[in-house]
This record gives sequence, structure tokens and C-alpha cells, in this order.
Amino acid sequence: MLSVGAVRDFTLQHVFYKPLATIPLYHGSLLTFYPRDQYRMRHMMLRSKTPSGVCFHIVFRYIPHILTQVMMKDLPKDEKKKVAAERDREYNEAQIAGRIFRGTL
Repeated sequence: MLSVGAVRDFTLQHVFYKPLATIPLYHGSLLTFYPRDQYRMRHMMLRSKTPSGVCFHIVFRYIPHILTQVMMKDLPKDEKKKVAAERDREYNEAQIAGRIFRGTL
């Protein structure tokens, strides 16, 4: 996520637990997640009690091809594990390809 404009509080929580952290996102902040955390973590920007000014948040996500084919929530538990493994494999391959392209691997 790229944050531009006024400062806003970003709250992060694990899917099954109460909020873990509240992080102020300042102008120009870049927030990144590890691949698996995209699916394990939830985030929110709660409404401020006072006006915060204009701000924009641009969110980029990598959506593996397998997730465009199936709905994870509708699958049996054993199938979810297979789809999650395929999702992680595809994401890791994309990361490696990007590093090779940039010459950082």
C-alpha cells in the first residue's frame, strides 16, 4: 500500500485475534506484506474522530491464477490446503522471476 496525503492510522490484525498494531501512515509511506500475510492478516483504517485532511491509499495485490479459478471458502479443508500450496508456489515463482529480471538474484 502506498499512502499519500494526510496521516492516517492503519490497524493490523490476525484473522482470529484482536488488533496487533496501529501504525500511522505518513505521506509517502510504503507498506508491504509477506505473501502469506496477505491472506492471514486483516487491516482497516478506522474513521478518525477529527478531520485528517485529504489522503489517498493505493493498494496493489498479486492475485495468483489459481484464486481466479476457485473460491477458497467453498472448498473442503483438504482442498484448501492444496489450493493454498499452489497459490504460494505461483507467488514464489513470480517473486523469483521479478528478482531475476531486476538482476537482484
